[in-house]
Amino acid sequence: MKKLLSLALVCLLALSLCACGGDVKSSGVSGNQTQKDPYEGLSTYMTQAGDLSIRLPYGWKDMSNYVEGFDFCFSSEDESVLLVGVKDTPDIIRQAGYDTSSLTLKGYGDIIADLYGFDGNFQEDSYGNLYYEYSYYSDDVQYSAYNFIKNMGYDAYWCLNFLCEASDYDSLVEDFRLWASSIELY
Repeated sequence: MKKLLSLALVCLLALSLCACGGDVKSSGVSGNQTQKDPYEGLSTYMTQAGDLSIRLPYGWKDMSNYVEGFDFCFSSEDESVLLVGVKDTPDIIRQAGYDTSSLTLKGYGDIIADLYGFDGNFQEDSYGNLYYEYSYYSDDVQYSAYNFIKNMGYDAYWCLNFLCEASDYDSLVEDFRLWASSIELY
């Protein structure tokens, strides 16, 4: 009986020790400190097709029904920033004349750079996003873009762009990187 009671106490002690560790996140944080969620305060937005979600500040609007040529379009509440995305399947990429037999995300970036005439390569930012920055003029206003790519298994690649006036870009680019890193593909 003493052995059974001792075993029960050891199990109870082990369970209580496991329960105490619940508020410690595994990212090198020790003690009772917790790592702050980088996406705290952001809302999750889903494309109409339901195949991509992204975290953005509250108030963004789905403008997909108003903007042609993209699979989706979101606008910031004040419409100073747009996020547009195009989904490319291997069939679409092959129809454009590119080999997809061993296509990687980097290879897709090279295709996008070739198609759009980017002089340079996609590079990796601090969040692991493959991106390319560019500027252009429209109606005498200079715009800048944070163009980034994602892949969805073997059946789709995404080319996405955050667009804003060039004068606002430097103050927004870190947000663009964070928001891009929050994308989940389904």
